[in-house]
Amino acid sequence: MEQQRRTIDNLERELGCKFESIEPPTLEDVIRSSAHQAVEKIESISMDLRNVFLPTAEKLMSDHGPGALAAAIAHVCGCTQLPTSRSLISYEQVGGFSIVFSILVK
Repeated sequence: MEQQRRTIDNLERELGCKFESIEPPTLEDVIRSSAHQAVEKIESISMDLRNVFLPTAEKLMSDHGPGALAAAIAHVCGCTQLPTSRSLISYEQVGGFSIVFSILVK
């Protein structure tokens, strides 16, 4: 770990910039971002195409309420169940452990 710190210090000095350590995004952050992108995709659908699906959507909403919309957004995101936390290095499941990432701050 000490050698890595020295390497980063040398890079900062040579490049004339500073690295800032940050935490990786949580699973919830990734899912929220994916949901935001799904909403943008949904909003880009033409009204003519929406009207084709409207009767099915109305029935789904009357049968299942807002949960149906949430499930549809999850499906657009490619999610069918909550993912588990995994190590980026070994892909093994991890608990609350997080790896610190560095980004270049100009």
